[in-house]
Amino acid sequence: MNPRVIAVRALFLAACISLQNPAEAKEKRDYYSTTIEQLTIEGELPKGATEFRGTDEFIIKRPKLQVAGGGEGYVEYQKFWHNESKDFHENKVVISVPLGDLVRGKLIWPTADKQIVAIPFVYKGNVGGDDARIEFNKLKAEYYQPLAELDVPGGAWFQYQYNTASRAAGTGDPADPERRRPRSERGSAIEEFIEIFSGARAIRENLQLDRRLAEESASDKTLDIHKIEGIRTRSFDFASLIRESKPDLDALASIIPADQHAAFFPSFQKMIDLLDAADRNSMALMHWIESHAGDTSAVARYKKQLCIETTELARLLGPSVIQSVAITGSDPYLRMGSDVAVLFETKTPLVLSAYMGTRYSSAAHSGAKFESGTLDGALYVSVRDPERSICSYTCVVRDSIVIVTNSLVQLKQLIATSMGAPALAAAPEYVYFRDHYKKGGADESVFLVLTDATIRRWLSPRWRIADMRRMRALAAMLQIQTEHVREIIQGTVPRGPLDDPAAAWLGPLEMGPDGVRSKLYGSLSFMTPICELDIDKVTKREQSVYVQLRDHYEEGLRDFFDPIAVRLALGADRAALDVTVIPLILGSEYRMMTGLTQGTQLAAGVGDPHDDTIIQFAIAFKPENLLPGMLDELSQSSKSDSRIVDWLGNYLSIFCDQDSIFDEMKRDPDLKQNSLRYYLRGPIGLIVGVRDGASLDLFLNALIEREKELKEEGAKSEKIVYGNFKYLRITLPKPHMPEFGDGKNFAIYVANADEFAVVTFREDVLKRVLDRETGRKAKIASGAPAAPRPWLGENVTLRAQGKFLELIDMAARIESRDGIGHESFNNLPILNDWKRLHPAEDPVAMYEKIYKTRPICPGGGEYVWNEKWQTMESTVCGHPGEPKPVRAIPQSIVDIKNMEFGLTFENGGLRATAELIYK
Repeated sequence: MNPRVIAVRALFLAACISLQNPAEAKEKRDYYSTTIEQLTIEGELPKGATEFRGTDEFIIKRPKLQVAGGGEGYVEYQKFWHNESKDFHENKVVISVPLGDLVRGKLIWPTADKQIVAIPFVYKGNVGGDDARIEFNKLKAEYYQPLAELDVPGGAWFQYQYNTASRAAGTGDPADPERRRPRSERGSAIEEFIEIFSGARAIRENLQLDRRLAEESASDKTLDIHKIEGIRTRSFDFASLIRESKPDLDALASIIPADQHAAFFPSFQKMIDLLDAADRNSMALMHWIESHAGDTSAVARYKKQLCIETTELARLLGPSVIQSVAITGSDPYLRMGSDVAVLFETKTPLVLSAYMGTRYSSAAHSGAKFESGTLDGALYVSVRDPERSICSYTCVVRDSIVIVTNSLVQLKQLIATSMGAPALAAAPEYVYFRDHYKKGGADESVFLVLTDATIRRWLSPRWRIADMRRMRALAAMLQIQTEHVREIIQGTVPRGPLDDPAAAWLGPLEMGPDGVRSKLYGSLSFMTPICELDIDKVTKREQSVYVQLRDHYEEGLRDFFDPIAVRLALGADRAALDVTVIPLILGSEYRMMTGLTQGTQLAAGVGDPHDDTIIQFAIAFKPENLLPGMLDELSQSSKSDSRIVDWLGNYLSIFCDQDSIFDEMKRDPDLKQNSLRYYLRGPIGLIVGVRDGASLDLFLNALIEREKELKEEGAKSEKIVYGNFKYLRITLPKPHMPEFGDGKNFAIYVANADEFAVVTFREDVLKRVLDRETGRKAKIASGAPAAPRPWLGENVTLRAQGKFLELIDMAARIESRDGIGHESFNNLPILNDWKRLHPAEDPVAMYEKIYKTRPICPGGGEYVWNEKWQTMESTVCGHPGEPKPVRAIPQSIVDIKNMEFGLTFENGGLRATAELIYK
């Protein structure tokens, strides 16, 4: 389950323990309960009802009240949703204003022609009593209920408003997590495609970092966590694979603990280049961990925290004093808060230490506390502020390695490794991967390795239960933060200890200018890293849910555990990725591919690789690996003595060439309705390997015999000579293919080119394939050296040009896949609510200040106010009432010119390679 879903569910529990809004308790207010017809309206209400196309549009277009001067108001809306009436003048209206204030504002009203109007009003009726206050809270609860049940940013606010209103109304009906209706978070087709072919899906499947434990009640913790058994699957025997291997190892691997992830950079400049790229694509990088239309600027945050921001001085000094760099830590949860260490190999540690001293001095002048001390005999200096927005420790070990980390616990582990504790350099899987990926080879920018011990610790009882407790703490702190929204925005937060008995399990709490902070769990800006949480005792429920997770994980493993390695090479105009995962889990989405390709591979040049294709997919397979019985069934249906298995080779290739039809598709307003017609007219070809051309001829003759069954209806076949080849044209009568719809009969073209067969709907596509084969054979006959183009993967390869990205956009239009638009719209409910209640404030800035993350439009737009529709909207995606056409392509890959992906299945695992060339 998505970790954000777990967090939001936990918020429901936290919300249930909250008391009434402190601001409301202190401020006396007047309450009014009336009807729309009793309001004095400047103008006239629109006639007729509007229709709502689902929850998204309803949330934007339902009637609302915008009350001036700190007031609040709600309109009875149930009849709008069900279209029960054409006249809504009798619908109830409830209003709350500060004591003695004039009641005035605007009715935000949906019209029958699907527009929104803002109609000024005033109300001069009498102030109501308790009945009016109760009615106000009932309608307020009705307003927030659908929002509280959605999985969207700002959930803490909606749940708090719904729960306090329902409690004040006397209903006592807190939001129910089981009624939650998650909004669509479908990734675009291009994101899913890249995740499969880059190996990212294999990493996600094997790590399962998004499978988090459910929230836990505050029952007594009585069980010893050390007695809970962790992952029991045995380790893969890498030692047998490295007996003769003596690869060049990374110097810094000798001080990194064997159970920590590590990223190695061959030079300081390589690290700078990657960090710059990460700054530009921070949201895209974080998407692997959790899908969320928000940005915490994680890379920039950690650089600031560690005091290693890449200033011009650092860029000048670094390459001259630093030989190599490594980044390590004990977990990957960067968004919430993780211990991070940067290790520098240098011949002049004093120069680098002096530079860090200047950075610490600057931080100390800004209010951070400077200290020095010793840890296991090693001297360190540090600088830290209460929020840990600055938190950095520097230490020199072995006279040539400088450590900079944000955690004293992490520093202790690194010092212990430098003094002889088990190091990454001795881990057999690290040695294997370093032999697999030669140090400094292929213009290496970074080499990342996750050992057996690392992943095993991430899946251990201590780590998973600690992660669950952090998520629960985050949910509770979000709720406390939400209760003080007004004070935080106005700068009037009561500072000092926060006495909340219901939240005592969070440890000592205090309020500061930016909100709540827990001494035990940290703040919303930076949660305490898991390695710093002491967990010795757990509850029976915690033990039970962990055992369930462990057993489920083990069911998906093969016989061995699954280390991972990644190498990335970045150039000025290209990037190359190489991922190895050993082994794949049993339930992997690659399982069908591995079954088909087992025992064979793609030879260079097969499948007609050519340059003018938009996209080409090739896969090696054994005919006998196909679905059981499928070949026999096809063979029998052909009425031929020659079975498919007799002639079928060990590969197939599908390609789509450049063509003017795509310009026609882009201009077609009815693309979805006409999509099949375009597919059948598209420049698409299928190449299938042939191992016995004579058997293929027999099979094709059998197909011609089958054509006689359709002859009475107008079908016919023709054998056509083209150069040294012959091909078959089978024409079907138009009634059999009405979707073709262009006045022509539909035809299928099949050719036997000796070493392969070609199938296509386009005769010109067939002839181009045969022309390329004729040219290839002519070169061989002339004695020219054969230089067949190799495929990137031994089992599966996919090549595509930038034009392919436009096809993805068109496919999104055909399939109505607007994942980016939906993700963008997820931010609108909270932004709109804060704009309604605090019209003088920027709701985007409010969200960032309260929740320490900025709402980001995944389409690359900005969130602005639309006065006509009375809603926030994205400048790129629009809003649900008036959505804009959105590209299905993520902004981070829009500049790709060419791409190639290859999959090789080896040692029960996967090696995925990718090469991207930018415009």
